[in-house]
Amino acid sequence: PYIYSNRVVWVDERNRNPEDFSGNADIYMYDLSTKKETQITNNEGYPWDPSIYGDKIVWTICPYGDFSDLYDICMYDISTKKEKMITYNGYSYYPAIYGNKIVWEDYRNEYADIYMYDISTSKETRITTNESDRMAPAIYGDRIVWMDSRNGNWDIYMYDLSTKKET
Repeated sequence: PYIYSNRVVWVDERNRNPEDFSGNADIYMYDLSTKKETQITNNEGYPWDPSIYGDKIVWTICPYGDFSDLYDICMYDISTKKEKMITYNGYSYYPAIYGNKIVWEDYRNEYADIYMYDISTSKETRITTNESDRMAPAIYGDRIVWMDSRNGNWDIYMYDLSTKKET
C-alpha cells in the first residue's frame, strides 16, 4: 500500500481466480476520512506498484496480462476520473509521483535509466544516461533519488531538478 493524506492505494486480487489465475488484479483506494473504498482500475492487464500524490495515482501496468514482459506507466486523476497512459514503450517500472512529476525506472535502452514525466507540460525527460543500471526512483520536491550500480555495487544517487546536478 501507499498513502497520501487520507487516501490509501493498493493492488487487490479479489477479482482474480487463485486456481487458474483468470481475472485481473485491480488498484483500489480507501479514503480514511469518508471510509469509502473505490475500485480505480477495471480493465485488462495486471496493474501493480501504485503510488499516490494529491489527486493522482500512478502504477505499472502489464497490458498483456501478468505473464508478459511488457510494462508501462499509467495515471488516474481522481478529480476527473480519467485514466491516461504515460509510457508506451513496454519497459517502464516502479513509478513514483510528487506534485506534477512522475519518475520511473525504464529499460528502453541497454541499461535501466530514470525518466521523468511532467504532467503539466506532458513532457518526458531522461534523467540518467551513464552505462549502469538505475533502479527504484523516488521523488520529493525537486530531488530525484535512485539506486545506481555504476561503481560495481548499489549506491544512492540524487539529481536536483533546479540545479540540474547529480550527486
